[in-house]
Amino acid sequence: MNEGLARYSTNSNVFMIVGYNFPFEEIKGKKEAYFLPMVGTQAWGTWKRAWDHFDPKASGYEELKSNEVLRKSFNLSDSYDYTSLLFHQMESSNVSSWAIRWWWSVFKQKGLSLFPDKSLIKNIGWDGTGRHSGKVNPYSDKQWKENYSIKEFPTD
Repeated sequence: MNEGLARYSTNSNVFMIVGYNFPFEEIKGKKEAYFLPMVGTQAWGTWKRAWDHFDPKASGYEELKSNEVLRKSFNLSDSYDYTSLLFHQMESSNVSSWAIRWWWSVFKQKGLSLFPDKSLIKNIGWDGTGRHSGKVNPYSDKQWKENYSIKEFPTD
């Protein structure tokens, strides 16, 4: 993660470095990193220049209600309903997540995040005491390796 932060510190298209990735069986662990037009909120880092784009008011999110193309894009080709999460965040008083507003902020800037091909972290915070987690980790990676490191980075 630190190498990614140093490598892309001046690339205004890169908004964050993510240390977690889902345990995809299809990815064979080539020790490579890649860019995705999305965010990840487990074990991540960013720079002030990127965080300056964070919009806690999610300005313009209402356009998702009427603009189907924008909504489909924000939902990553309709792979997940991020739009509903954002509406719920902005139109309900009982939601306290910054993450969906960060995704909206990065999305509006056409930002990228750097992800590892295999997770660099093992989230052990599933003991039931956390605000947003239970006692079972649905993201557990049984093939996680403590000393796994990234050797190849995409060119910026």
